[in-house]
Amino acid sequence: MNTIRLKSLLLLISGLVLLALSCKKKEVDIPNVQFILPKENKIVSVGDTIDIQVEIHSKSKLGSVEFNVVDENLKPILRNYSYPVDGSNSMNIHYALRLTDYYMKGGRYQILCKVTNKSEVKHKYRTLIVSAISKRLEDVAVVTKSALWVHVYSLGATLNHTALKYKYRGDYASSVYIPFYHRFAIAGSTRGNMTEWNYFSNDTLLVLKSLSNPPFPYFSVISSFNNYLAVGYYRDKINFYNYLNAQKMVVHIDNSFYPNRLIDLGNNFIIEQKQINGTNNLINLYLGHTASYRSSFSVHGSLVNAFPFEGNDFMIFYNANGQGHIGKFVFDDNATTDPINYRGAAFNSVTQYNSDNYFLSTATDLLWYQYSISSITSIYSGANLSFLKYDKVSGMLYAVEGKKVVVFSVPQGIKLAEVSVGEEILNLHLIYNK
Repeated sequence: MNTIRLKSLLLLISGLVLLALSCKKKEVDIPNVQFILPKENKIVSVGDTIDIQVEIHSKSKLGSVEFNVVDENLKPILRNYSYPVDGSNSMNIHYALRLTDYYMKGGRYQILCKVTNKSEVKHKYRTLIVSAISKRLEDVAVVTKSALWVHVYSLGATLNHTALKYKYRGDYASSVYIPFYHRFAIAGSTRGNMTEWNYFSNDTLLVLKSLSNPPFPYFSVISSFNNYLAVGYYRDKINFYNYLNAQKMVVHIDNSFYPNRLIDLGNNFIIEQKQINGTNNLINLYLGHTASYRSSFSVHGSLVNAFPFEGNDFMIFYNANGQGHIGKFVFDDNATTDPINYRGAAFNSVTQYNSDNYFLSTATDLLWYQYSISSITSIYSGANLSFLKYDKVSGMLYAVEGKKVVVFSVPQGIKLAEVSVGEEILNLHLIYNK
């Protein structure tokens, strides 16, 4: 009996030893990362270059080192920068990181240093206090047409000068200004390339040629969505390029239509597709960065403009049968309603003050539309205005009248200033610092 008890005890002890050995944790090789610079809570401004010094130690060879800036929700603000590793176990890194996102709001951010080795990942953070740059109007630019050239003129933020900024050889289809990295672009139609350049330095950023000889697919429209440059080809497609000129998305168009307008609605965007032979034009809604088709509705006329309203709903302004129309697209219902039964003169242009107030122009009047009270009133008469642009910084309304650019106070409708450029004006752009 004693022998049996002894054997049982030995088996029990052996089991406990094996259990203890199996429960022993494996040694974890997490890289050790220490920030030397910048100091914690360093105050910086958008556009600054930040000196970074990081010491990294690992028992195994380092696999990768990446830097970025993240917000309080750990959402990346910049594109990841991968620092080259040399296969060693330790590194002392000196790196200069520039805060290039001019849309950053002021507040608390963190520099992220992400380090990997053979088996583990380490995230190390260093807090920054960022002072944002106030948005301001830097310039007013107009695109004009002469006999052989398309010109871009700078008029100054207060319309105090007229200076030639850029000359483009070819016909004109469309133009766009993207504040992110100050990108300005013009596309020709059957003649001329799509050319993008830095508005302030005039450095060429991107040149695209038509995909083949006319009649198609030459350029029909260029626009922007969430800082992407959107390039539309006649009866073919729309390509989306980021600020590094990398193609990120594509939307294909039925070849019985062509893309005439693309409008950024924040979370989503719409494309007006004009029918080649007919007037049954389509307004197609696409969802954000996936560019996935959401819905479509037809307009027997032409789109003038559209603006985000609340959530994913949006306001749409269009002309049909020689009259202006106002609609509201309700995203959840996938349907368009008429918030006001306006059947007046056709619209030349529309701009948004906020989700409740809009300014519209006809061949004779400048109108103020208030959604909440279903009211449209004339605030200026006797002018054929186009290319309305509302500056939310100054509260002024810019418009084109013939060969002049004019400025109004709104909603008073008082003309404050004007300047003539002496050429037919094809488009008007407000140039912001960010």
